[in-house]
Amino acid sequence: MRLSSSLIGGLGGAVTLTLLQELLKKMNPDAPRLDLLGKQATAKLLKKKHLSDKQLYNASLAGDLLFNSLYYSLAGIRTKKAAAAGGFLGTTMGLAAVMLPKLMDLSSGYTGASAKRKYMTMGLYLAGGLVAAGLAYLCDKKQDARHKLSHNGHHKPIADRPILDITV
Repeated sequence: MRLSSSLIGGLGGAVTLTLLQELLKKMNPDAPRLDLLGKQATAKLLKKKHLSDKQLYNASLAGDLLFNSLYYSLAGIRTKKAAAAGGFLGTTMGLAAVMLPKLMDLSSGYTGASAKRKYMTMGLYLAGGLVAAGLAYLCDKKQDARHKLSHNGHHKPIADRPILDITV
């Protein structure tokens, strides 16, 4: 799969995760608070900086989108197993979001205060992984179709040749 397809899928998964979390927190008081966990982690990371609440939120959001985009882009590395990879990545990230805060001296209540909150956290990350995989797959298929139309399949232009072929 092409790097651009994987990165687009990763960004789509990260945005999906963020939007679903924002919607869920407005509709359900028991929703996971990934935003507050992110702010807490960012404040801990930038402990010497004195940021306003808005600056802390923006830094946390930017970091979440960047990290989650790169993480979810791994779902698009292999076309034939993108859905399985996306599901696996989402599930493992959901487990990490539930289990790691306590180990990192962060509030585990934001993602693990109740069984319901834990399951919602897992579901949010799983949704992000599956969207990333699906979007990467669709982008790759669209690029393949465009390539066949523009070159009649006779040769592969230099720009479309993979620079690095990684098989997992």
